[in-house]
Formats: sequence, C-alpha cells, structure tokens
Amino acid sequence: MRIIIIHQVRLPATHYGGSERITALLARGLQALGHDVTIVCAEGSIPGVPCVALDSADALDYACRNADIVHLMAPLSPELLQRIHVPLLLTVHGNGKPGEEYPPYAVFLSKNHALRHGHTHFVYNGLDPDAFVMAQERQNYYAFLSKTSWRVKNLSGAMAIARQAGVSLHIAGGNRPLWAHLRAKLSGFVWHGPVDDSAKKDLLSHARGLLFPILWEEPFGLVMVEAMMSGCPVFASRLGSVPEIVGPDAGCILDPPGDYEPWVQVLKKKFDPLKCRTYAVDRFHYMQMARQYDVLYRRLMAGSLF
Repeated sequence: MRIIIIHQVRLPATHYGGSERITALLARGLQALGHDVTIVCAEGSIPGVPCVALDSADALDYACRNADIVHLMAPLSPELLQRIHVPLLLTVHGNGKPGEEYPPYAVFLSKNHALRHGHTHFVYNGLDPDAFVMAQERQNYYAFLSKTSWRVKNLSGAMAIARQAGVSLHIAGGNRPLWAHLRAKLSGFVWHGPVDDSAKKDLLSHARGLLFPILWEEPFGLVMVEAMMSGCPVFASRLGSVPEIVGPDAGCILDPPGDYEPWVQVLKKKFDPLKCRTYAVDRFHYMQMARQYDVLYRRLMAGSLF
C-alpha cells in the first residue's frame, strides 16, 4: 500500500512535539509492516523516512500521485484538499472548539476523545519503548511534565499536592508563568524548564511518580505513556482519556483535586516499575498503533469504514 502522511511541520521534534513524534513513529511502523510511506512535511525536515517538502500545491500533487491513502495529521485548507483524489484519513490531535465539526474521515486519540466530538473511530498513540529507560531504584522526588503555562494542566495543583505530602517535585515543560516559577523555588522544588529527550528520559526514569492533576478533558496525554514506559507510575485526574490510559499496575486515577488529601494518600502507594513499564509497552507500542491504522486504511479502501 502506498501511504502519504501529511503534517505541515518540521520533523523530527526537537523538544516536545507530540504529534510530530507520533507522525515519525507511525511512518516507521507502517514501513515495518511492508508499506511504501512518504511524509509530506515542512522544508528542512529529516524524519528518517522518505519525505517531500510541502512548499507548493505542485509538491502535494507530486507526493499524492499514485497514492492509495492520504493520512492527514492536521486539517488542510479547502484549496489543497481539492487536489487530493484518493481516500482520506484525518487524525485529530486536540480538542475542538465549541461547535467545531470534523469530517466523517476523522479519527481520534481515545474512545472518550472520539465520543465527545460525535465520532466513533480512534487509535491510541504509540511510542518506542527503546526511547525510555527504567531504573528499578527510584529517587525521592515526583515529576510534573506538561506545559507549565496551561492552566488546565494544573501546575498549581501539583505543587499544592507535593507541599501537602511533604515530597520533592521536579517541574519541566516550560518557563512560565513567572509566579509559578517563583513559588516553586520558594517551596524548594526543582524547575527544569523546557527539556529535550535526554533530560526527559532521565527525569522520568528516576521519579517515584508523575503528577497529572489535569482540569480538562485530556484527548490522550502522551506524557502518561512516556512516564509508564519509564517505570514511573501516574497519578492523574479522572478526566478525558485518563481512565483508558492508566492501568492499575501503572498508577492511580482520582477525582480532580479540590480536596488534596486523597492525592496525598495515594502517593504512599508503591508500584513495581517493571510491571508499570510492561503494561505500557503491551498497550501503547508504536507497532500496535501502526497495525490499528493499517486496519482502518484497508477498511477505508474497501469502502466499509464510514
């Protein structure tokens, strides 16, 4: 099968870039399944698989020539969509705005994510376990790894939980807001700012747990899988995809924090890092993601998906 994946960004990701990472891993997985895969992306990309720079409509026409499937990682403009004459699939990576509608060929990141947007098809994101390491002996700190400037990621809640539990917290994912930065230092927490792959791997491989006290409907939450593949259990709010992602051997699911005491109590629970990693590898390997998309592609080509 000749598959074109379109993502109008530069690959690979240099810092977080969740959708960029998924795009590259999906292409790799599909190649391993025997497909002919080309990524159409921004100029300057080096994704590790054949790619074409999307710098003109002619480039798109060239890339899609003789394609069996075109897989979009973000919506295209109506003008560019009109130039594609083969079956389409769109992966939706975020939450839509109120009233926003997606085409019938949209696929989401979790069952909860799909249902909230009036759709049924979803594929869990997958990662490469070899990109993460697991230390059996954990150090005496917990981690917060999300966009620190996003209120819905609830850095303030994570700091409140850590203070009340009397545990150390390492914070990564950005340098804002300034008040949080100052409060973290006053509390004796460690602020890492933006982290690259190497720093993230080291942070998660030694943490006792990942604090994920979100205040929104999480579409997927890739950092939860990154943590679990590092043997790091996840303590997360019962919102969005979380109940689908975190298993009993890999963390605890709680009501969003208003009362911090239940969160403080579950931090005392001990987890086996190997069981945590095994759960994540079995459920969220990038090859599993590629196989699930392969099924959708075949159903789409047969006219039985939508």
